[in-house]
Amino acid sequence: QRRVHGEKEWGAPLIEKKLKEVLTSRGRKGCDRMEVIEQLKRILNHTPISLQSHRIQLLVHIASAWLDSTPPTANCIAANAWRSAYDTLSRLITTLFENQNIVLQEVSDDLNETPTIRNATDAVKIQIDGNLMSFTERLDDEYIRALQFTDPHTQDYVTRLTDEGYFMDIAERVYYFYKVRDMPKHSARIASRLLDHLYYRRQTDHVKMLAKQIVQLEKKKKKKKDEEDEEHERTLVEAALVEEINQEEKEGKENNDKKRIKPQWSTLTSNLSDCVARYMAPIMKHGDDKTQARAILCKVYHLCLHDHYTQARDIILMSHIPDMVVSFSPQFQILFNRVLAQLGMAAFRLGQFKDVHIALNELCSSQRVRELLAQGSPPMVKAQERTPEQEKLEKAKLIPFHMHINLDLLEAMHLVSAMLTEVPMIAANPHEAKRKIQSKAFNKLLNFYDAQVFLGPPENTRDHVYAGMRALLTGDWKKCTALIVDLPVWELSTGNDRIRITLTQRIKEESLRSYLLQYAQFYDTISQKLLAEKFELPDNTVHSVVSKMMFNEELQGSWDQPAACVRVYRNAPSKLQFLCTQMAEKAQSLVEYNERILEARAGGFKMGQEMKPNRPSESLWGNLNRWALIGGSNQSGWLRRQPTQRNSAFPGMQGNRNNRQTRAPQYGMMQQRPRNY
Repeated sequence: QRRVHGEKEWGAPLIEKKLKEVLTSRGRKGCDRMEVIEQLKRILNHTPISLQSHRIQLLVHIASAWLDSTPPTANCIAANAWRSAYDTLSRLITTLFENQNIVLQEVSDDLNETPTIRNATDAVKIQIDGNLMSFTERLDDEYIRALQFTDPHTQDYVTRLTDEGYFMDIAERVYYFYKVRDMPKHSARIASRLLDHLYYRRQTDHVKMLAKQIVQLEKKKKKKKDEEDEEHERTLVEAALVEEINQEEKEGKENNDKKRIKPQWSTLTSNLSDCVARYMAPIMKHGDDKTQARAILCKVYHLCLHDHYTQARDIILMSHIPDMVVSFSPQFQILFNRVLAQLGMAAFRLGQFKDVHIALNELCSSQRVRELLAQGSPPMVKAQERTPEQEKLEKAKLIPFHMHINLDLLEAMHLVSAMLTEVPMIAANPHEAKRKIQSKAFNKLLNFYDAQVFLGPPENTRDHVYAGMRALLTGDWKKCTALIVDLPVWELSTGNDRIRITLTQRIKEESLRSYLLQYAQFYDTISQKLLAEKFELPDNTVHSVVSKMMFNEELQGSWDQPAACVRVYRNAPSKLQFLCTQMAEKAQSLVEYNERILEARAGGFKMGQEMKPNRPSESLWGNLNRWALIGGSNQSGWLRRQPTQRNSAFPGMQGNRNNRQTRAPQYGMMQQRPRNY
C-alpha cells in the first residue's frame, strides 16, 4: 500500500478518512470483528511516529474492538483476545507517559474532572469516546466474567488466574496516571478495583502472587520461554520480597523505599496491610458513599483474615453499615454476608464463641448459605427448568471459585459454637421441653437425631457434633474432645493448632459447668481439688467457673474457703416434683378453660370473682326468678315474665330504670325451675 499511495497519501487526512470508513463498517450487521481489528492495526502500522495524536486515537479504537470481539453466543471473552486488549492498553499508557504534551479530553464521564499537566507548554487536547478508567473497569469485568464461566476444576481456570497479574499491572499504571494528573475521583475508582483484588488475600499468598506478577511481566518484556528459569527467578523474587518485609520491620518503611524492586509507578508492596491502607485513603477521601462503604467492608474482611477481630468488629459497628445494607445492590449484600462469615470465623479462631454464634446464627440458620454467599445457584423448583439466558444470569451473580469460603468449615464452626452455648442451658433445664432457644439450627439438628431409632458411629461433621454434645452433657470431656477436636475439617483453617488448644480448654470448662448443673443436687459438698483433677483444669480456673455460676444463680451454693470445697444447697426440683408441678399447671389451665366457658354462658362471670347483678335486688338467679309457670300445672303451663313492681314509698325512684326494685322471688307456684335453664 505504501508503494501504491506513496508517503504523502499517509498523512493525517488519509488516516482520518480510512479510520472513518472502518468505524462506519464496524457496527453493521454481519461485520467480521476480527477483520475490523486487522484493518485498524494496518492503519496504525502506516501511521508515522510524528502523528502521536492519531496513534493514540487508533490504540483506543483497537482496545475497544478487542473488548467487543466476543461473539453473541459466547459466555465470556477469549483468553487471547483479553491479553491482546491488555497489550493494547499497556501500549497506550506507555505512549501517554512518553508524550506529556498530549492530554486526553475524556468524554462520557460523570466525574467531571479536568487533568492537570505539569511542565507542559504545548498541550494538545484530543477528544475521544472512552477513557482509561472505563477501559480498566471493562478489562476487570471481562476477567471476572471469564472466571465465572470457566470450570474451576480444570487447568483452564488456573491458566486464566495468571491474567490477574496483567490486570494489576494495568490498574496500577492507570492509578498512577490519574494521580500524577491530579484527578482524585478517577484514581479513587481505580483504587476500588485494586482493592477488590487484594482484600481476600492472605499475607503469604500475596507475596507469592506478587513475585509471580513481577516475574511474569519481566518474562513478557524479555520474551523468555524457559519454564525452569522462570521458576528459579520467581523463587529468588519471592525470597527478596520476604526479605523486604523483614527489613521493613527492622529498619522502618522510610529506609526501605530505596530498595524497591518494582518501577516507580508500581504501588504494590510486599506488605499487604500497607497496600490496603494505601488504596483505602483516596477512596475514603474522594469516593462516593457506595464506594466508601464497600471499601470499609473490604478492610473488615482483610482484618478478619489476619485475626484482628476486635478492630474489625469495631469498624463495622461504627460504620452503621448493617442498618442500611438492605438499600444497597445485591453485590454489596453478598460482600456483607461474606464479611459476616469471616467475622464469625475470626472470632472462632480467637475462642470468642458467643460472638461466633451472634455473627453466624442468622446466616447459617437458613438453608441458603451457598446462595447468600454467591457460591452456588439457588435450587430449581420442581417442574421448572431454567432457560440458557437464566442460567447465564445466575452464573454472572456468583463470585470466582478462588474467592470462595469453605462451607464445611463454616458449618463446623457454627455448630460447635452453638453446642458450647446450648449444652449448659440444656443441663440447667433438663426436664423443660420449652426452654429458651439460642440456635434454631442446632435445636433442629438435635430434634432430628433424637427422632432416629438407631444411630451408628459418627461419620460427618453433624454426627460428630451431636455425639460430642451427648458426651458433654454428662461431663465426659475426653470423649467430647476426641470427637470435636480431631475433626479433619480444622485442617482447612489457618492456625489449626491454636484452634484445637482453644477448643480443648473450652470443652473442659463447659463440661465442668454441665457436670455441676446435672449432678450438683446429689452432693452436699464438692471438693475443688477433685474437680480440678477430674477435668484437668487449674484450681484458679475451677474457682472462676464455679464462682461465675454462683453469681449467675445457676448453682445454689457457697464457697467453704478453709476446706476448699463448695457447699451445695438443694433447691432444684427432682424429676417427680417437676412432673407434679407440670400436672398442676395443666389442671389449672383446664379449670380456667371451663370457667371461660361458664363466663360465656352466664355473661360476665370471671374466675375468682362473684357475679355482680345487673340490678340492685338481683342475685345470681335473679333473672331466672322473674319467669314463672302460671296458668295451671307445670306440664301444661306456659312461660310468661312476671311484671316488676315499683316501690311506691319512694316516688323519686319511680321511672328511674336503674334504681327500680323488683319483687322478691316467688316459688309458690313453681315446683321446679324450667328445664330450659
